[in-house]
Amino acid sequence: MNVAGPFSSSPVLGLCLVDDTANQDSRTPVDGRVVAVYVEPVCVCLSAPTITITTKGAPVQTILVAATDVAGWYYPRTVIHLNTTGAVVASNYSQGVPIHDFVNVKIEDAAVGDYANVWLLLE
Repeated sequence: MNVAGPFSSSPVLGLCLVDDTANQDSRTPVDGRVVAVYVEPVCVCLSAPTITITTKGAPVQTILVAATDVAGWYYPRTVIHLNTTGAVVASNYSQGVPIHDFVNVKIEDAAVGDYANVWLLLE
């Protein structure tokens, strides 16, 4: 297992007090299966910001979406598809999200100066 990060969303620089957005890409690509994500919102937190972690390249793959103002661990999963038709298998998931791409961290619904740091646990 390896830890990648911290990756930051960059601080919100908007003119509003709430509901602003900021995002930033990783400087290097991340390679592996993301089995856990540690999210650390650094904010005034007038309301719980939404923190979204995605890959940068096409197609964009969402690793995690969390609406929280509390630091903690999250465990992303991917939906299992049938290998013959590509149809989703209901209520079946695999642990982790495989990626080989740059990572984007975005914070939404945040106040000026708020940002988020994230660390990815890779296998």
